Amino acid sequence: MACERVCGVNDNIEKAHYHSYYEIYYMEAGERHFVINNQPYFARQGDFVLFSPYIMHCAYSGKDIAFKRILICFREHEISSEELREKLSAGTGIYRMDAKSNKRMHFLMEMFMEEQDRTGEYREEYMKSILNTMVLTMLEKSVMSGAEKLKNTDCVSEIMDYINYHYQEDLTLQKLADLLFISPPYLCKIFKEYANQTVVQYINTTRILNAQRMVMETEDRITEISRSVGFVNVTHFNRVFKSITGITPSVFRKRVRMRENK
Repeated sequence: MACERVCGVNDNIEKAHYHSYYEIYYMEAGERHFVINNQPYFARQGDFVLFSPYIMHCAYSGKDIAFKRILICFREHEISSEELREKLSAGTGIYRMDAKSNKRMHFLMEMFMEEQDRTGEYREEYMKSILNTMVLTMLEKSVMSGAEKLKNTDCVSEIMDYINYHYQEDLTLQKLADLLFISPPYLCKIFKEYANQTVVQYINTTRILNAQRMVMETEDRITEISRSVGFVNVTHFNRVFKSITGITPSVFRKRVRMRENK
């Protein structure tokens, strides 16, 4: 469990990514766009965004639009109720609630951050209790907001879905554009407007996310994994992997194994 408050301007997380834990993202001020599982969402002040583990997402704001948010991260075993865990697992999206419930949630988040900074004997137990109360409040007192319906949403979603299922193949802009009977430049334009990233960036991120899973879950050699996710050249694979994750595949595997052996 962890919590932080962050303010930002032009602080965009354009690369789609996922986490192995849950995130609750509270918009204290400003507004923010999200792409979650290839669907666009818009969060404004007072909204909560729930991300389940391994759900691909990215976030961005309009140019020079400031925002402030509180982010809480936690793992499934820290939720005490099986019923809550089931609802959370299927609950990724935007949540909106009435002013009274929103005020209570904000108060609980402030309490959580206070306990996080404390060093008392029952600090973890207090934090877990507050976390479960927050999750229960969010699920019980709020209404989920649907995805935004933007121009060209269906076209770009179709391309994203195709990439997700065919990332192992040789994907070119011409091949993807032909699926929609449009030109490659127009595909690049609408994709960038919708996802706030280029087609090539999305392909590379999708390949690397799948490579990370293979590195964690198999003993396959790095060269085999690079071919399995669509890279012809292992040197290029290593370079792209490091540009997205900050480390090479070999270092990533070593760190995963070290955590597993603790």
